[in-house]
Amino acid sequence: MGAKGRVIAVFLIMGLLLSFDMGLEGKGNTEKEVPGSPAQYDIILEREQADGSIIRETKRQTVWAVEDFWNAYKDWELVDQNEQRIIFRKSYEKQ
Repeated sequence: MGAKGRVIAVFLIMGLLLSFDMGLEGKGNTEKEVPGSPAQYDIILEREQADGSIIRETKRQTVWAVEDFWNAYKDWELVDQNEQRIIFRKSYEKQ
């Protein structure tokens, strides 16, 4: 992903973090969110194998700082994201 794509992704993640505590009431969320608390996301890492198959790893991650979060996944392609999850993919590359 190029620099322009990273900038767009950072702004999207920042928007998600800023809107994280908005609109949660009335949507079945029973947890009380504290303003300024870190966001939590289900992170899905998809690794493409040499044979074309995809291995998926899912983990729950707390995002304390957007810059640190994005830096951790700088070698991954952003596939999709919403308020609950973010999907990254790493393509197979011959070495």
